[in-house]
Amino acid sequence: MKTILLPAIIAKRRHFASIRILSIGVALYTMQYEYDIKSMFTKKDAVEYITLEIDPKLSLLGSTDRHVIGDATKLSEYFKPNSIDVVLINGVLGWGGDKKYQTKEEVQANDLTVKVILESEKILKENGINVSVNDMVIRAAALALKPSWNPH
Repeated sequence: MKTILLPAIIAKRRHFASIRILSIGVALYTMQYEYDIKSMFTKKDAVEYITLEIDPKLSLLGSTDRHVIGDATKLSEYFKPNSIDVVLINGVLGWGGDKKYQTKEEVQANDLTVKVILESEKILKENGINVSVNDMVIRAAALALKPSWNPH
């Protein structure tokens, strides 16, 4: 994430007057992301780095800019539509992803991975980037976003 993914994402956005980044899920290993991302910009105040975590006990690991205690399946309750440039979801999604659904509608209604991805799409700006890192995310994203999905 630090050496390849973040620089690639930021490279195309360095010219922005300001950028809002939402990082979902906090842990000891994610604490460095805020510093790493801001160090890629000459104007550090151009970056608003926001974290979201459902567990209030982990608030100390959150962003120094803004930390939200909340559920990633309800992002549109915390953020306005088209308000975030980049959503980073690292190591959060995919847990419990082995349940099988029969229809695309069942997936969208019940799969937490899909719910988070669909919610993040609501708050992303046009041409925003949604980065989800976890082995199970690829499966869920394909199910949620591919209109011609067929379970068989």
